[in-house]
Amino acid sequence: MEETSILTFLTVFLLILLYLNPNLGAHSFEFGDGDGPNSIRCKDTERLALLAFKRGIQDYTNWLSSWGDGDANKECCNWEGVRCSNRTGHVLALDLPGDYDENHFLTGTISPSLMELHHMKYLDLSSFNGFNGSIPLQLGNLSSLQYLNLSGNYGLEVGNLKWLSNLPNLKHLDLSGINLYEVKDWFHFIGRLSKLSTLTLSFCYPSPPTLSSLSHINASSSLVSVHLDNNFLTSSIFPWLFNSSSSLLFLDLSLNEINGSIPDSFGKMNTLLHLNLADNHLEHEIPKSFGNLCHLQTLDLSTNNLEGELAFIHNLSSCARFSTKSLKLSGNRFTGQLPDFSIFPSLKALALAYNQLNGDLTKSIQNLFDLEILDVSSNNLQGVISEPILSNFSKLRILGLSSKSLALELNFNWLPPFQLEFLDLRACNLGGPKFPNWLQTQRDLSHIDISSAGIYDEIPTWFWKLINTSGMSYMNFSNNQIHGVLPNLLLKLDYSSIDFSSNLFHGRLPTIQPFSLLDLSNNKFSGSILPLCDFSFLNYGILDLSNNQLSGGISNYCLSNLTSLRVLNLANNNLSGKIPNSSLENRLETLDLHNNSFSGELPSCMRTWNSLTFLDLGDNNFSGKLPAWIGQNLTNLKILILRSNKFHGSIPSSLCQLQELNILDLSHNNMSGMIPQCLNNLNAMARNADLREIIQVRTIYNVVPDFTVDPNSWTYIDKAMVVWKGRADEYVRNLVLLRVIDLSSNRLTGNFPDEILNLTGLVSLNLSRNSLSGRLPRDIGHLNELESLDLSRNQFSGEIPTSMSDLHFLSHLDLSYNKLSGKIPPGTQLRGFDASVYAGNEALCGPPLPHNCSSEDPPAHGTPSNETGEDEIRKWFYVGLGSGFVAGFWGFCGVLVFNRAWRYAYFSALSKSFDWLLLKVALLRVRLLQRSQI
Repeated sequence: MEETSILTFLTVFLLILLYLNPNLGAHSFEFGDGDGPNSIRCKDTERLALLAFKRGIQDYTNWLSSWGDGDANKECCNWEGVRCSNRTGHVLALDLPGDYDENHFLTGTISPSLMELHHMKYLDLSSFNGFNGSIPLQLGNLSSLQYLNLSGNYGLEVGNLKWLSNLPNLKHLDLSGINLYEVKDWFHFIGRLSKLSTLTLSFCYPSPPTLSSLSHINASSSLVSVHLDNNFLTSSIFPWLFNSSSSLLFLDLSLNEINGSIPDSFGKMNTLLHLNLADNHLEHEIPKSFGNLCHLQTLDLSTNNLEGELAFIHNLSSCARFSTKSLKLSGNRFTGQLPDFSIFPSLKALALAYNQLNGDLTKSIQNLFDLEILDVSSNNLQGVISEPILSNFSKLRILGLSSKSLALELNFNWLPPFQLEFLDLRACNLGGPKFPNWLQTQRDLSHIDISSAGIYDEIPTWFWKLINTSGMSYMNFSNNQIHGVLPNLLLKLDYSSIDFSSNLFHGRLPTIQPFSLLDLSNNKFSGSILPLCDFSFLNYGILDLSNNQLSGGISNYCLSNLTSLRVLNLANNNLSGKIPNSSLENRLETLDLHNNSFSGELPSCMRTWNSLTFLDLGDNNFSGKLPAWIGQNLTNLKILILRSNKFHGSIPSSLCQLQELNILDLSHNNMSGMIPQCLNNLNAMARNADLREIIQVRTIYNVVPDFTVDPNSWTYIDKAMVVWKGRADEYVRNLVLLRVIDLSSNRLTGNFPDEILNLTGLVSLNLSRNSLSGRLPRDIGHLNELESLDLSRNQFSGEIPTSMSDLHFLSHLDLSYNKLSGKIPPGTQLRGFDASVYAGNEALCGPPLPHNCSSEDPPAHGTPSNETGEDEIRKWFYVGLGSGFVAGFWGFCGVLVFNRAWRYAYFSALSKSFDWLLLKVALLRVRLLQRSQI
């Protein structure tokens, strides 16, 4: 056993040396500067080939100024990025990766002339270049090529990879960012590269192999490093990998579509150093065979659907105790007791966030002195995090402790030994209402979340100085009771996200720039919005100032700067005036001006806002006719709320073009005329809701791969007040579940439009308080998702359709004050409502109304009167009563008469019961006498 372990260790050591072999780099080849100042070793054919390559590209930064055909530039071996052999003068390497910092980049096409460089071993045109067009198949003629890197050129295309088969010496291949979706059998041609050690195909989207196509195909036996992340690969890739080299050191399959269980075969890949299966759809428990990965250094299984306890940790600790440096298991459904991770003394990263683990955190992480990343947010962990514990982690960069059950006990003047970059203490007990004073020592902080932490304090001056000097990109102080006045902030980064919502800030709005998300909602800010009107520096920004005390109007200056905003929420303020008519287009996706005092007609400039998906102008004083361009131009709308304004005229039929519309609310206006007969074109209302359709806007945020950030921290989800089931409520995440039409409280006329019956996903329909008439449609029961139906205070007539009994989800119904008649259809669905639902319909009858229908339960022919019928019923009642008594009496007493044993048992039991009762009465009498004597 000991000899086997030594042999395995030596094998892994040699593989690492192979992976780090300098033969993979340009500097490993026989490059030189020539034999003397006058010697020209460059071959004419190769120089001409390079010049032909240059003619096909654009060099905007004059990076290749040394390339030329003049006498002074004939030595191509001295050209930028060109390296030649010392002995032969042949070009061995073309090393031109783009460099953003040095402002070096090339665009254009890759010339087939490179095929003339027969001796070239190294070709790198990667990184920040912008090559486009097809990859020339003539690259397959470079049979000496060992290193090929074309990554990062997202404009490149390739029809097939057959040409790779002609590169038998290729060791390193990187085509990341090049679309391989149309390439079939890519794995077949790569498998022929017998010397390939490094394969990188990230963001290539190759077609997943089928099991049948893999039956006789193996991956290259020399593979050491495989990166296939950010693709659409499925679990069908596993057989190809497991039949590959037994010497894999690096394997990255993250951000794919792999589902099912993790195969046990991973336990046989015992040379693995780094394994990344994050961001897939893996399920069930981690196989115990992972305990065989004795050389594992990093393991990332985060953001999957894995479950169970972390039993494999104990197996892993037996052989990988000193090698394991990083364990990332966040975003799963792991349960059970937190293992003791202190058995891995070399651990640098431990990420367990967003699971269901429990136990004492302090015992599990003690003695991890090299820890740089600790993220255990959103679990059920307990414990008190004190200064001595955190002081052990002098190298800590990332700390996530978000949990209601964890408490921090830190001295007000504590000086931590670490410099954090990311801090998440959301919902933690910080040990008091004061703002954490120790944060002023954290000069490298770029992400901080102390939301819902029970802080009741002003933000100290030193914090504003800190963020003005640091590269702060994310601040979330929401849901506290922080008060005071916000100062003006000039931030360093143009993608900063700031959430100070739901606090007690007051005073005028500050000037804050730049930002990608600024949420100051639910505070007490007052005055004008002018300080935040300069949106020109924004890039797809989000601004939420709702639920404050802001006043004044939106100036033309503000509106003209909306071009960079994606979300503008000014709901529930005291803003007023008209919306100015600006000719500038914008990228707004959400505009919420709900519950203000805006007036006037809708400006025609809004017709160009065709990115809008959410428009809420409800509870204002807007007037005029509804413009037809709402339906003609704003075709991406999902939410349209114009409730409680002063719009008049007919409902434009162009609204029927809003095929993505989920909510249409035109209630409480002065709309007249007939309801458009084209509502069946509202296709989104004809299908059931999908939770994946959450109406949200993502802001630009620098998501760091080492940190599991709360998904909500860089996502803005629209919210709206919706009148449903007779009351107004705010809906946020479940807004997507609603399919609503509300045209109530207008002056609409005509019949109930039959076209609405095609909207089978509708959950709420309100046509109340209009002048609609005619019969209700017979097939109204086809709206089988309806939960709320209000047709009250109209002039509908005729009977209630029997199909309405098929509305099994209906929980709110109002048909009151119409001209309906006849019997309420039978069944608990309609007769289970309160009688007020049907009030004001004088000709309606039957339960739950107090008066029965005259035609209900008609008397049989020949029966002279109701009184005679009642006598007949009474006669049969007494007949049944008598016969039942006789049968019951003799059924019991007859047995006692004819069965002696039963008779004896019965009277014996009766006697014992009587004796027991007498005893209880006697004892009770004695107790009462004793109490009276006391």
